[in-house]
Amino acid sequence: TYIAPWYEPVLTVRDDVFNRRYFMKILRLHMTGSEKDKFAVTMRVIEKIQEAALIEQEAVKRKINVSDEEVNREIRRRVLEAGKGEGNFKDLYANLLRGMRLSKKTYAHLVKQDLYKIKLLNSFKKEIPDQAEEVHLYAIVAGGEGKMEELRRRLRRGEDFQKLAREESINLVSSKKGGELGWFPKKVD
Repeated sequence: TYIAPWYEPVLTVRDDVFNRRYFMKILRLHMTGSEKDKFAVTMRVIEKIQEAALIEQEAVKRKINVSDEEVNREIRRRVLEAGKGEGNFKDLYANLLRGMRLSKKTYAHLVKQDLYKIKLLNSFKKEIPDQAEEVHLYAIVAGGEGKMEELRRRLRRGEDFQKLAREESINLVSSKKGGELGWFPKKVD
């Protein structure tokens, strides 16, 4: 088995590079020891790291900020909630970090990513209009220009769209539903 040194990249998300050391810290958080499919857990962790990085990058791009004060307040809330109010914050925090095998810096970064996600989702909610026209979209996904022309000719001759979609579409999900893709906001490209 080849084990990469700690500094070896495991994942690159745009300009952010996540090395093996970081990956192992996050993987430890998600491994309970009872997993039968460790590969699936590993892939989920990689996806979680990627998702968190993309969210943080988009939030920064949109000039959404998370202050150190917000991070500290959220850490305090989480620690006291996890400790059920028993003991002082400093001891509870040290125990939490020891149990998670994380440094204060890494834990603070994970909390900051969560706050970015909350703020970004709230930003998206503000962009959603109160009302929007929708279209019920049906499509036949074909494997090439020639096949598409053949399907257009058959449709012009009056063949049933849904029947053609079931028989000819290469998109397995929509073909089973007669080409139905669902409802989409009008003017979606």
